[in-house]
Amino acid sequence: MPENKKYSFEIGVLLFGTVFLKAAAFISIPYLAIYLSKTTSLMPVSIGIIIGLSPLASLAGGFLGGQLSDIFARSRLLLISVVISAISFFGFFVSSLIETELFKFVLIGFFNVLNGFFASFFPPISLALLSDLSSESNNKHIYQLRYWALNLGAAIGPVIGGILGVLSSTKGFFITFIVYAAYAIILIIFFAKLNIAERQNINSKPTFAESLQAVSADKKLFWYICSAIIFTLCYSQIQSTLPQFLIKQFNDGLKLFTLILSLNAVVVLIFQYPVYLITKKFSTTKALILGTLVFSIGYLILSLSKNVAGLYVFGVFVISISEIAVFPISSQFIDQIAPAKIKGAYFGAQSLRQLGYIIGPIFGGWMLQKFNSKVLFMSIAVLALFSCVFHLLSEKQSKFYLLEKAK
Repeated sequence: MPENKKYSFEIGVLLFGTVFLKAAAFISIPYLAIYLSKTTSLMPVSIGIIIGLSPLASLAGGFLGGQLSDIFARSRLLLISVVISAISFFGFFVSSLIETELFKFVLIGFFNVLNGFFASFFPPISLALLSDLSSESNNKHIYQLRYWALNLGAAIGPVIGGILGVLSSTKGFFITFIVYAAYAIILIIFFAKLNIAERQNINSKPTFAESLQAVSADKKLFWYICSAIIFTLCYSQIQSTLPQFLIKQFNDGLKLFTLILSLNAVVVLIFQYPVYLITKKFSTTKALILGTLVFSIGYLILSLSKNVAGLYVFGVFVISISEIAVFPISSQFIDQIAPAKIKGAYFGAQSLRQLGYIIGPIFGGWMLQKFNSKVLFMSIAVLALFSCVFHLLSEKQSKFYLLEKAK
C-alpha cells in the first residue's frame, strides 16, 4: 500500500488544480503576444518587453513564495496565489476594453507583473506540498503525474478556447478569470477542511535568513540554475517570437500556432511514459543533458523550415519530446538535493530560471526584428548547448550548506 494513501485526496486536489489552471491560462496567456500584435501598433521588441514583465515578476515571486512556504502554511499561500492571479486576469479583461493604446499598454503591463508575481507562488509551493504528502519512494512518480497534468491542461486549453472562439480575444481573459476564481473556492472549501497547514512541523521551521543562506551556499544548485536559465531563454521562443513570425508568414498563422501549442501538449501526454522509461536508466544529470541535446536539434529543424508549415510542426514535435526529459526530471533533481527542512526554498530557488523567460522574449524579438527566423532559431539551437556545460559543472559539485541545521 502506498505510504501516501491517506494524503491521496489532497494530492488529487493539487493535480486537478494543475490541470484546471493550466487549461484556463492556455486560453489566454499564450495568445497575449498575438493579441497585442493584432490590436496595437507595437513593434516586436515592445511586445517582447510586455511579455517579459511576467517572468520578471515571477523571478522574485517564485523565489519568495518558496522561501515563505517553509515558514508559513503552504495551503494558505497557495490560496493567495490563485486569488490574486484571478484578479489579474480580470484586470487583463478590463485593460483590453480600453481604446487608448498607451493606457492599455501600461495597464496590461501592470497586470502582467501582478499575475507573474503571484502565479509564480503556485509551482514551488505545490511542488513542496506534493513532496510533503508523498513518500520518498514514489515522489518521482508524483512529479511525472504533475507534469502530465500540466500538459493535459495545456492540450485542452487551446482546444476549449478554439471551440468557444475566444483565442486572442478579450473574452479569453474573462474565462480564465472565472476558472481561477472557481478553483480558489475549491481550495477554500477543501484545504480549510483538511487543514494541511497543521501537518507541517512548526518546531523545525527555519528563518528566512537561514534558508536563504543555505540555498546560496549550494554550488550544485547554483550551476543547475545557470543551466536552467539558458534552457528557459531558448524555450521561451515558442510562446513569444514563434507566434509573431507565424501570423506574419502564414495566412492561417493563428491556426498553425494553435495546432503547435496543442501538439506540444499532446505529444508530451502520449510520449511521457516511453521517454520516462528511457531516461530513468540514466542519472538525473545525464538525462537532463540528453534532453537538452534533442532540444537543440528541434530548434535546428525550425531554422531550416523556411515556409514549410509541416517542418515547423515537426520541429516543435522534437522539442516536445526533449522537454519530457528536462522539466519533470528538474523537479526530481531539486527534490534530491534539497534538505527536508527547506524544500520550499529550493523549489523557490528553481524559479530563478524565470530569468530566461525575461531575457528570451526580448532577445528573440530583437533577433527577429534585426535578422530573420533562420538566424534566430539557429542561434537558439547553438545557445541551448551551453546549458549542457553547466549541467556538467553541477554534476562535479558536492552539495554543502553553511547552515548545518538545514540538513
